[in-house]
Amino acid sequence: MKASLECLYRLRSLLEDLSRVELEVCLKEAALLEETSEVLRDEQREAFSELAETKEIVLAQLAHRRELSIQEALRMAQQSVEQAKSSYLEHRKERQQIESVLGMQRSLDDLVRNRREQRWIDDWFGQKRRRPKG
Repeated sequence: MKASLECLYRLRSLLEDLSRVELEVCLKEAALLEETSEVLRDEQREAFSELAETKEIVLAQLAHRRELSIQEALRMAQQSVEQAKSSYLEHRKERQQIESVLGMQRSLDDLVRNRREQRWIDDWFGQKRRRPKG
């Protein structure tokens, strides 16, 4: 049983690591989208502030449309971040549960081993006393 718990623990640790990496990727994608959205907003503000030509109005409208599409992608990325975070936390909890079971199993094994050693020592001294000196 101990070996299977250790295998399960290793598996849960790997799943936790994988979930953490997925979360980091989602966070980086969301940050990139936020940065892009900010750049587009700046372009749009700049274009609207210089409404001298119709060309700039068209550029401002294009920037606004791109920003809207980026905002939608950003909302989706934030949902992915939340899902990845939830998955990571669930895998971490599972690993911690198995880790605590393994810790209890190790403590029990240590206790049994210590009792066995003490019993062996007691038996050895008991036999030594019973032997005739000679």
